Order: sequence, then structure tokens, then C-alpha cells
Amino acid sequence: QQPSTQPATQTQHGQQHGQQPEPIVIVEIDPKETATKYRLNAQECSQKRIELIEQSKKSYETGDKQLAHEQSLKAKEEQKKMNEWNDKASKLFMEINNKNRPLSELDLHGQFVQEALDMTRDRIQACKQQKMNLCLITGKGLHSKDGPKIKPKVKELLDELQLKYEMNTPNEGCITV
Repeated sequence: QQPSTQPATQTQHGQQHGQQPEPIVIVEIDPKETATKYRLNAQECSQKRIELIEQSKKSYETGDKQLAHEQSLKAKEEQKKMNEWNDKASKLFMEINNKNRPLSELDLHGQFVQEALDMTRDRIQACKQQKMNLCLITGKGLHSKDGPKIKPKVKELLDELQLKYEMNTPNEGCITV
């Protein structure tokens, strides 16, 4: 039997007549994995930004000010994208880690230091209004390269705000305010 010389016609769903539709595969995505990928995307943008800044400096030094300006603008775009990826990651980690927690608990795992400090300030305000204690889950810093980063900075913030708190309560990875 000779193959048809007529072009195959498409159905509404993109399959050719006479073919079975491809099965739909549902893939469950782990939200922590997604948040981690967002952080990796942000790191890639950061690296591109650094490279563009270096290129811009070289272009400027060699007298190509127009190219230097263009590279500088591209570096700013990468900075913006990096911030957007980090913001998405921070929000997703916040949602994942605090989904089933009461207002009086705040899990800061997955956050960068500044993100954790901003969230801590906001949550302190909310708990003050409700006249409730706050348990900050900072973690022990075991997953950080150079030891704990968030816990000491949160402690500094609490000292600045002149708040009473208990370290390592109810466990070593927490601060109760």
C-alpha cells in the first residue's frame, strides 16, 4: 500500500485523523522543589548581572560608552529578574512552611536574612495587636554554609526593638517573643 500523498488533516485537539490522542500526564510538583528552582533562577540572573557589569566596565574603559550603557541596562534588567525570582521563592517558602500554622508561629526556613527580618517585623506587629506571644522558627542554621545566619540577625532585631524573648524555646531552632 502506497502512503497517501494528501496532507494529513488536524482535528481540534491537534491529532491527525486516525490516530489516538496522546494521554494527558498529570505531574505533581513539589512546591519546595519549585521554590528552590526559583532561587536557582535568581542565582543565574545574578551571575548574568555580574558578567554584564564586568563587560560594561571593559567597554567603558575601551571607549565604547554606548555599548557600556547597553550592558549596564541589561545588568539592571537581570537585577530586576533576580529580585522577582527571589520574591516568588520567598512567598512560596512562606506559604509552604506556614500554611497550617497559627498567627503566633512563623517558620522562616527557606528565607534569606532580609526576607526573614521583614517577615519577623510584620508578624511582631500582628501579634502585638492580638496581644499574643510569637514563636519564631529560625532553624539551627545547619543548612547554611557558614553556620546560622537568620537566628543571630533575628536576635539583633529583637534587641533593637527592645522586646523580651527566650532563645531556644521551645527548642534550639526557635525564639519565643
